[in-house]
Amino acid sequence: MSVIVGSFGGIEQKRLKSLLAYSSVSHMGYTLIAFSAGTFEGMQAVFCYLFLYMIAGLCIWSIFLVLPLKYNYTKKQNKDLADLNSLGKANSVLALFFSTVLLSIAGIPPMIGFLVKIGIFLASIEASMYFVAIISILCSVISTFYYIRIVKIMYFESSITGKLYHPIKSNLSILIVCLFYFLLFLFLNPTLVYLISHKIVILLSMTIV
Repeated sequence: MSVIVGSFGGIEQKRLKSLLAYSSVSHMGYTLIAFSAGTFEGMQAVFCYLFLYMIAGLCIWSIFLVLPLKYNYTKKQNKDLADLNSLGKANSVLALFFSTVLLSIAGIPPMIGFLVKIGIFLASIEASMYFVAIISILCSVISTFYYIRIVKIMYFESSITGKLYHPIKSNLSILIVCLFYFLLFLFLNPTLVYLISHKIVILLSMTIV
C-alpha cells in the first residue's frame, strides 16, 4: 500500500515538497518489501536501499535549500514545480546534479538506484512474493513519470522569463558537490554499498543468534 499510495499520489502534485513526500512514502514501501522477504539477500537490499536513499535525499534537500527565489512576493516556503522552470539554463551544473539524483532514485538504468531496486525485486521474487513483485515493478514505472516531469521542467519547459535565485553559499555548494560525486562513485563502483550492507547483515545475524 505504501508503494501504491506514494506512486499514484505523487502524480497529481504541483509542489516540490509534496511530491518528495509522496516519493519517500513509496521508497519506504520498497524497503518494507525487501524486509518482508525475510532472507539474507532481502535484508542486504534493505540496507543498500536505505544507504542510497539517505545520500540521495541529502543531495535533493540540499539543492532545495540553495534555491530560494530572489523575488518571492508570497513568502511561501514551498516551491511549485514551475519555479524550477529553465533551471537548466540559469544554472546548468545544479540542474545536472538534480537530474542525475532524481533519475537515480527513480531507478533509471544504469544508475546505482536501478541496481538497488533490482536487488529488492529479486529478493521478493526469491521469497515467492510474486504478486508483490509485479505490483512494485509496475508502481516503480509509474512513479518514474513525476521524476522525469521535473527534469522536463528544468530543461524543456518554455517560458518568457526564467526564475531568479539568490546566490548559492559556498558551504552548501561544497556539500552538494561531495554528495553528487559520492553517488557518481557508487555508480562506477557499487561494490562498496553491497560490502557495507553485507557486513551489517552478518553482524545483525550474529547478534540475534
